[in-house]
Amino acid sequence: MSNFGKNIRKIRTVKKLSQSAFADLFNIKRGSVGAYEEGRSEAKIDTVVEIAKYFSLTLEQLIVKELTVNEIIHFDPSKIVEKKAKIGNYFQSIKLINLANAKNYIKNISDSEFLNSLPAMCLPNVHALMRAFEHADCEMVYAENGIFKEDILICKKINEFKKELFLDIVYVFVLKNEILVRRLASFDTEMVVKTDSQPFTIHAFDVSEVQEIWTIEAILTKKTTQISPIESKLKTIDEKLEKLLQKKK
Repeated sequence: MSNFGKNIRKIRTVKKLSQSAFADLFNIKRGSVGAYEEGRSEAKIDTVVEIAKYFSLTLEQLIVKELTVNEIIHFDPSKIVEKKAKIGNYFQSIKLINLANAKNYIKNISDSEFLNSLPAMCLPNVHALMRAFEHADCEMVYAENGIFKEDILICKKINEFKKELFLDIVYVFVLKNEILVRRLASFDTEMVVKTDSQPFTIHAFDVSEVQEIWTIEAILTKKTTQISPIESKLKTIDEKLEKLLQKKK
């Protein structure tokens, strides 16, 4: 499993999952995730299969290959240059909730006529029931990384809160009086969310205040400064870990 640890670290980075959030997805200990990533232990085959299935990857992709970002998000650039006859089936329009129409969206969330009047974005690898949200603040930025103001979040709706929500994951919360993009800290009859910026800001609201919750599938950003070669960063981390392990020996 030479690339398994590297790959799950890269998956977490792309999907913006902490080690704890990743562990919760597969009912394993947070420490185990760290051990896999550092090559100190290997996961059980059942766990490997479950991870591959969850992220729609083959075992070969997860174990043997070094995953690319495009493979993780299932984006095939070659399809962009397909024949025009195929392009119409490949691209799909989804509705955009931007800073200008957000308040009206909250008020008219069940009005089909209003929803049909919303501006649309045409993107690959989406379906019509997905939605795009323009982020309104800088509260989810930490150490010059994260979700910036005016970033466009490509989202899929969560239908069953109790089954589909996970702690420490960032969601789009459509409440009765505002739209929040925050990390879920706790969830019972009350939801507690927090920012990623420091010092952290905590916000709590009753579940009855929630109209919709959307999970973030992808982010379109203008902040080119945050784009960096992930493979290079991971290689540097691996080299530092290797040196530490050699010192311990």
